[in-house]
Amino acid sequence: MLVSRVSPQNWHVHASELALPGAGICRSVLGRWPALQALVDGSEETVTEDDVQRMRISGGRGGIVKKRHENAYLFDCGMTQEYELRCKRERELVRLRLRHAEECRGLRDELESLRRELEQANAENAARAAYVADSDARILRAHQAMALGVERVAALTAERAMLEGNKRLVRALVDATNKGDWTAAEVLLGPDFQQHEGAEPQEVRDRSRFLDHLRQVGELAPDRQVHIGVLIAEGDLVAVYLVAGTSDGVGRERPSIRTYRVRAGQIIEIWDP
Repeated sequence: MLVSRVSPQNWHVHASELALPGAGICRSVLGRWPALQALVDGSEETVTEDDVQRMRISGGRGGIVKKRHENAYLFDCGMTQEYELRCKRERELVRLRLRHAEECRGLRDELESLRRELEQANAENAARAAYVADSDARILRAHQAMALGVERVAALTAERAMLEGNKRLVRALVDATNKGDWTAAEVLLGPDFQQHEGAEPQEVRDRSRFLDHLRQVGELAPDRQVHIGVLIAEGDLVAVYLVAGTSDGVGRERPSIRTYRVRAGQIIEIWDP
């Protein structure tokens, strides 16, 4: 508040909002005349409102500011403190806004960096997922190939076991014939056994007639033995290269090839030349 003394009892208040008639603040200030009289010293020259603004801008830091060579005075009455407090708060607000803007920029940069990292991580995860899917597909194909291999090996093993079993049946029948063990020979032959012998028309013998034929041959040549040269099995057939003769080498017969058919662990057919 800027005041000037016109006369010892007449003061001009140069803040228009405080000079209004009936203003409570004006009456309160003018009521403090003893304090103003004790603080104000100078001529009775008045000052303008522009002077007030210049004086407030140029320096009012204390309770009274004297304008040199014009003897005008600024009596603060708390307004300078409020103004400085407001300026201080505005400066703090500006600093806070600047700091907030800086923090926002930092957060924005951090978020952008995190976004890029997330995109990169998503791309890497997608690549890993594709690699894992491809690896799973390869493993599945390998397992399938292994399963097929195991099945193939099992089938070949079973087939080999069957072929070897068919060969053992033929050897057992030849051994039983050489020994004259007709009971064992009958067990090795199936109930629906047939022997085909000679060219067309072939002679066909059933199991009982075939066993009778073997007994007759054994009775006519007790020393006759049948030897297996080569034995080949394929499916349910067994082909045998046979050489027959006596044990002393006399009466050696012409070699022959006999074919056997095996089913369910018994010989069911024989083809003789």
